[in-house]
Amino acid sequence: MKLVIYKLLALLAFASALGLGIITLHFTLSHAEVLITAREQGKTRQTEIILPITFANDENAETDEIKKLREKVLKDGDENAETGGYGAVAHTIPISIEAIIIPEGTGAELEDYATGAVTIISELPFAQSLVPKTRLLTPDGILFRTTNRVTVPSRGTVEVTVKADQKGKNGDITPTTFTIPGLSLERQKLVYGKSSEQFTGGARIVKIIASTDLERGNSEALAKLAEKAIQDFNERGIVITRNRIFLRDATFESDGKIGEEKEQFAVIASAQAYGVNFDEETVKDMTKTSFEADLPDGKDVLGYNDESFSYTIQEINPETNEVKIATEIEGFTTLDATKKIIDLKELAGLSANEIQTKLLTNEAIDAVEVRFSPFWVTRAPRIPEKIAITIKNAEEKF
Repeated sequence: MKLVIYKLLALLAFASALGLGIITLHFTLSHAEVLITAREQGKTRQTEIILPITFANDENAETDEIKKLREKVLKDGDENAETGGYGAVAHTIPISIEAIIIPEGTGAELEDYATGAVTIISELPFAQSLVPKTRLLTPDGILFRTTNRVTVPSRGTVEVTVKADQKGKNGDITPTTFTIPGLSLERQKLVYGKSSEQFTGGARIVKIIASTDLERGNSEALAKLAEKAIQDFNERGIVITRNRIFLRDATFESDGKIGEEKEQFAVIASAQAYGVNFDEETVKDMTKTSFEADLPDGKDVLGYNDESFSYTIQEINPETNEVKIATEIEGFTTLDATKKIIDLKELAGLSANEIQTKLLTNEAIDAVEVRFSPFWVTRAPRIPEKIAITIKNAEEKF
């Protein structure tokens, strides 16, 4: 009996040792590998670049001295400036323009005299003269008069401008034929008129100027100022593009008032125009540096869409000799493979589906593949050190 008990105890001890060995082997061999494919993400970065600026006098065309100054500024910059050691040079001229604005608000309809062009046709064997204010009559009985003297050549034609005898929309006729009542009945059959286009002017709308019309007028005048600045700079031999123009101290004067009825009004605008030259590649590099500095931890730059780079002159300060340039560029980011994206403790003990679900909540992750080993393992080890994460970035396209 004792022998049987000893055998059972020995068997239990062996089973316990075997089970403990299997458990130890399981935890020793158990391993999880998580393969993450990062998603490429586009991001637009807007920033402000400040450069030291040197001002050139532009009373005349660009002189050799100014050219040398501009080249020196663009090449060397100001080594003591806090803007990265780069500079710009500005040319400045006063400009003024006049813009004619058509109100877009509601208004009153006013009657006027319609006008149009008529071709006088003669089948006579000799020339036929028509005095000013010769009457021309449509089949509907609408009367027009010529505005000047014409002579119709023998068996030929001549074009004449005619004006309605009465104000109103009735004069806005479609193409038609005309008789000339001042001629004899027989001659009216041989000398007559035809029109080929609609007559206009019988009624016109006089709009009421609204505040939005004045605002639009100032905006259109500002655009014309920039165009005039580019033209004037080019005439001085200084090539400047629109995004290098800055208009300072712009003023606007209008001969139209809110509530006034007018077909059109004028806006007189003036400003001091600055044309700024600087090294575009330098400003682009500074924008990229700002882009990278703004990235959150765990992100890396794949590349840039250089064609998206744009800039405008935002401000020029003659007192501090600085120019502020607003820039924008599109960059593409992905996960930084060297950075930790999740605490491994959060993945311990999870199934493959649970790991994928958890990681895919990160918008920077495109796909997740989970591999367990040995083959019988169905969950991640409880020990975080047994979980390995590998990040594969999106394919580089730049």
